[in-house]
Amino acid sequence: MLAKARPRAAIVTGGTRGVGRGICEALAASGFDLLMTYNTDATLAEKAAAELRSEYGCSAEHIGGDISLESTRDAIFAHYDKTFAGSHALGAVVHNAGQYVGVTASKCEYRGPIPLGSFTCASPGTLFPNRVGPSNTPYATLGAPPLTNKLANKP
Repeated sequence: MLAKARPRAAIVTGGTRGVGRGICEALAASGFDLLMTYNTDATLAEKAAAELRSEYGCSAEHIGGDISLESTRDAIFAHYDKTFAGSHALGAVVHNAGQYVGVTASKCEYRGPIPLGSFTCASPGTLFPNRVGPSNTPYATLGAPPLTNKLANKP
């Protein structure tokens, strides 16, 4: 007899609105349970989680904080461990949070906020090879001048 596969969970930074919300909807439709992050709007985050639970029948959790802070990243993975680790496989970590409009490509700025945020957010997930990566976007190929630095950080 084959063992039953564990349910899959996904962590999506910036998952409560915009592109991140769309990513969460696609993951929920594919059978994932979700842990979404938000920065400031707890009311919107709870509304998004409730709508995802209602529409897709998934578990949808949320946790707030500034993703650029190590304490927030630690809290995200601690929440995952408490809520999902015992019962779920970590199927995806999507780093979608961050706003880089107006950031120039100077060496100092490029080395600062852009690549390190993704990599430090993903670092706890690297225990799960081939399952961690930043989100992709059509603007990477279509072009969006105010966002080119952010897009350079996406595969």
